[in-house]
Amino acid sequence: MKKLIIIGFIMLSFVPAAFAVTVLPDPSTTYDGLPVALPYDQFFSYSTKLLTQFGYSGFTNAAGVGGLDVVLLTQAGGIDNDPVNGSFVFEDPQPSATGGTDTLSGTWGAGNEAHGPVLVDNLVGYLHNQFGPTNNIPVFTFDIVEPGNGDPFSGIPIPPSPIDLQMVAKFSVYDPVTKTDKAIWSLDGINNGSWDPNDFITVHGKLSFQGLSGTVYTADNTGSGKYDFLVYAPTMDLSQYTGKGYEFHINTQMKLLDGGGEESFISGAFTTGRTVTPEPATVLLLGTGLLGLVIRRRLF
Repeated sequence: MKKLIIIGFIMLSFVPAAFAVTVLPDPSTTYDGLPVALPYDQFFSYSTKLLTQFGYSGFTNAAGVGGLDVVLLTQAGGIDNDPVNGSFVFEDPQPSATGGTDTLSGTWGAGNEAHGPVLVDNLVGYLHNQFGPTNNIPVFTFDIVEPGNGDPFSGIPIPPSPIDLQMVAKFSVYDPVTKTDKAIWSLDGINNGSWDPNDFITVHGKLSFQGLSGTVYTADNTGSGKYDFLVYAPTMDLSQYTGKGYEFHINTQMKLLDGGGEESFISGAFTTGRTVTPEPATVLLLGTGLLGLVIRRRLF
């Protein structure tokens, strides 16, 4: 399992709306010599805890199942994605693992839960309603709930209840007529633009690293009740797949779960603000280290 250190800092901007909307910056941004985000195959990942530590607002949203977000994964029972924001209907969330279950495997959007399947047209309509008619890329949020009692940075062996978990996920546009995927976006540990279901990402419960200034940045993601990570795929422009009856599926695989209770959402508060296609050189730079950064650990 590769070990990488990731995530520096996000500069924020806001777009006019009926409610506050936080726009994520270009992922090539740096802060204190550290990358703003790290690529995980076709996705970029941002740490909300570090953003708050640096004094920026907009990243302390409660990760509960209320509000405007579309709930994708939760162990809370009775959650109904009908309606979302007053008018949109989405498939109810996939059940999360509970105590005693150390793995999770399932697909959201394929009709396995009530109000499914999820149509691409409906998802694009939701994004336009939330952020305006030019936003076609969903931002996904993730809250980890691994209580654990070990610190991977202390040098002390991690006890049987680790604070980390491992995951991979495949996001796809699916044609129910031909029963084939029309497009796939991979969130895994190999930055090669293809789906690698066996290369799990290690999602750290705690993160600590040092910037060029000598400042040490830390984040504790264990049971905070807040969003821990934001992820999006710059090439996931769903407007290319509307008007064809296609579905949107998310297949998630997790392991090393302890207490369960992990939650994920399609965010109604964070947006990329525009379609961004990363240049290969940018992906390589972020993936191999930035400004002499020694990469030591991997964090989702």
